[in-house]
Amino acid sequence: MKNTIVYGMIIALAMILSAGSVFAAADLNVSSTGMSFTVDPGAIQSQTFQIINTGDANATSLNVYTSSSLVDDDGDQLNITYIYTTETLINEIGTPRIVTVRVNSIEAVDPGVYDSYVVISAQGAAPKNFPIHIIVNSPIKVTEVSVDDDEVKPGEPIQVSIDVENIAEEIDVEDIQVKVWFEKGTSKLKDDDNDVIDDTSDKFDLDAGDSETLTFEFTMPYSVEDGDDYDVHVEVTGKNVENTADKYTVIDESQTISSVREKHEIQIVQATLDSTSITCTKNTYLNVVLRNIGKDNKEDVTLKIQSSALGIEEVDHITDMSNDPDKDSFETSRSFNLDLSTAPEGNNYRIDVIALYDSEKDDVRSSVTLNIGACAATTQPTTQPTTQPTTQPTTQPTTQPTQQTSPNTQVDTTATTTSGRVYASPASKQALGGDTLKIVALIAGILLAVLLVVLLAVRLSRKE
Repeated sequence: MKNTIVYGMIIALAMILSAGSVFAAADLNVSSTGMSFTVDPGAIQSQTFQIINTGDANATSLNVYTSSSLVDDDGDQLNITYIYTTETLINEIGTPRIVTVRVNSIEAVDPGVYDSYVVISAQGAAPKNFPIHIIVNSPIKVTEVSVDDDEVKPGEPIQVSIDVENIAEEIDVEDIQVKVWFEKGTSKLKDDDNDVIDDTSDKFDLDAGDSETLTFEFTMPYSVEDGDDYDVHVEVTGKNVENTADKYTVIDESQTISSVREKHEIQIVQATLDSTSITCTKNTYLNVVLRNIGKDNKEDVTLKIQSSALGIEEVDHITDMSNDPDKDSFETSRSFNLDLSTAPEGNNYRIDVIALYDSEKDDVRSSVTLNIGACAATTQPTTQPTTQPTTQPTTQPTTQPTQQTSPNTQVDTTATTTSGRVYASPASKQALGGDTLKIVALIAGILLAVLLVVLLAVRLSRKE
């Protein structure tokens, strides 16, 4: 009986030991739960992870691979390689195997997002896996977006500067356009006419490695509320010079601007003169436009026009200015007729425009410059000076043109003496020419009369 019990115990122990050897297995412990890569076109990027066999049996024939090929729409494949030793994974804790994951983004691969799984398998162990996430960048990249001021009041300018670079080594990009707008959640910032505030650049090209800086100008609308935040949304598009089917789009929202409204604030929108320079007319109009860009409505705005040099002191009290741009009282216009009849001439004068508000504790100022020139009186000379040339040509034409002289025409018959010689003035010469013709005509008439008398005498003598 005792022997039977002993033999039974031996058999049971053997079975237990046999079962232990049957169920012994390797267990692969992987240090990574997921990998992410962001690579530029043509770039290579690497990361590593560890594998440790924490089981009670050896694991052999280690194999690491990607569960599916990563291919773009054109059939270009993203290359992923795994570097590791294939020796037996022993079960000693603390002796891990290092695996290097190398991603090669050849330039032919389209920009985009590629996802798959890294699979780790070995003989004698259950396989393990973890996700791999790869982003291939576009060759065009927004390297910087900057704003001149990230806190902007209503009506103030917004300047956005954008640096765009072609980060590829062999890809040239053409027809690049940059578009900018502002977003709060899903809503785009609109101007006071309810039109979206945006702008788009002209098209330009960037060869591999080149960059370009663009600047955009906007104006913060008056309808914004204090503390509104807007993302500066930048969108850049372009296409591959060699393959225009490869189109690129890059989005950047790294910058934010905030609208700021003070509790009390009046803005001088315009201060202009009808005429910035006057002479004989001794008055002009000064035109002023105010807006309430503060949080509160105002009922105590005082507008002053001052110039001590010109003796100007004009005051106007404005009792209703709304901060709502949809109301007429949001903007107030005033025109002042400036009497400058006693103002000194020949100088530039500064005229100050001052708006006081919040019980005259706050103010905003502007100025214009007025030029008052001398008023020259226009007079007519009492006599007309006669200016004759000092010298005349030594030769005169043999004939003079016939000239009609009105009864009121005075003929200048004076002569000018120079260096001991006497020269007739043009008027004198014309008068002398006319007298000569008269004398010649008189002599010719006398000779003709004498000739007729002689002929008559001869004829009478023949008759006798």
